[in-house]
Amino acid sequence: MISSKKFDLIAIVLTALVLVGTVYAMFIPKDILTGNVTGVFEYSDLHSVTITADDYYSDYAKSSPVKINLKGDYIEASGSNIALDGSDATILGGGVYVLSGTLNDGSITVDSVDDAEVRLILNGVNITSSDFSPVYINQSAKTVISLVDGSENILTGNSETDGVIYSKDDLVINGSGSLAVNADFADGIKANDTLKITEGNITVTAADDGINANDCIVSINASITVNSGGDAIKCEHTEEEKGFIAFEKTKISLTSGGDGVYASSGLYMNNTDADIISGGGSKNAVKKQNDFRGFGKFQENSSSDAEDTPSTKAIKAGTNIVINGGNFNLNSAEDAIHSDKDVTVNNGVFGILSGDDAVHAEMNLVAAPQTMDIKECYEGLEGAYITVNGGEIS
Repeated sequence: MISSKKFDLIAIVLTALVLVGTVYAMFIPKDILTGNVTGVFEYSDLHSVTITADDYYSDYAKSSPVKINLKGDYIEASGSNIALDGSDATILGGGVYVLSGTLNDGSITVDSVDDAEVRLILNGVNITSSDFSPVYINQSAKTVISLVDGSENILTGNSETDGVIYSKDDLVINGSGSLAVNADFADGIKANDTLKITEGNITVTAADDGINANDCIVSINASITVNSGGDAIKCEHTEEEKGFIAFEKTKISLTSGGDGVYASSGLYMNNTDADIISGGGSKNAVKKQNDFRGFGKFQENSSSDAEDTPSTKAIKAGTNIVINGGNFNLNSAEDAIHSDKDVTVNNGVFGILSGDDAVHAEMNLVAAPQTMDIKECYEGLEGAYITVNGGEIS
């Protein structure tokens, strides 16, 4: 028989365990209702981003949305916050708006005078614009573009605008539907501030950059395919605490005339699968000649030629590159992985064809891949300081 003292002790221990479990659960960064990961993602002392439940797709039917029906050459909608002008619609206030149908030559503009959050729910739209961005976001606290599950959405721009989707403020793209963006001129998706992509199947074909933002780009559980004349995915800013890119459990397939992924500051890739062909691949590398020491080097170009020649690296950053797992197939005319500061590779499977260096760090290169098969390169691993902590590298 167990004494009452032992019962008391057991009760105290169980109570303590419950309390510990409760406290621990409170700090798990996950939204209870959806199961989506939320909270602050800290990548470095300079780079962090907050993901909230609002950044994920939610059931719009519960929010009494305004329906915008695209009817080919005109738009039908009702609401005090919508101004219609033939095939053009301007959203003047915050709220939830559901778009469906086809627009032969028109646009949707967000100009929220109350500076409130605007949610655009795309439920099977096909919008073409000959002289403006199909989706133009001039002002809002934040604009969320949601892709309804199972829906196919197409946006095409035929004019010299900044982007097929152009946002002057923060932009979120979410939902499990698909979005195809076709930019005959300039960029596919352009955001002046922060761009967050949570889930979704996004395909971009662009004459210039595919996806371009200024402050930061963060992608979580998304599938992104880009075919671009310029950089495929790009984030550039003059301030070091901005201009960074982070991929979390994302699949990217990129074919670019310029860099595959370029961040002017940090670049973070966690459990990411990447298939990248930049600059036509290693077969388009600049031919090398021997210098007087007998070592190979790049054929030197004139200064004017160098200015006109785009960077064609697969993965490139101005400060640090950190890779934590994933599968990478990289085929680049220049360096496959290049940082102007440090590169850290923790785990991951790599297959690399490079017209120059496979992995290049101006300062510290720390490598511990699962496997790294460098099939073609000029130099394999290059850095001022190189540390190999494990893995198989050939």
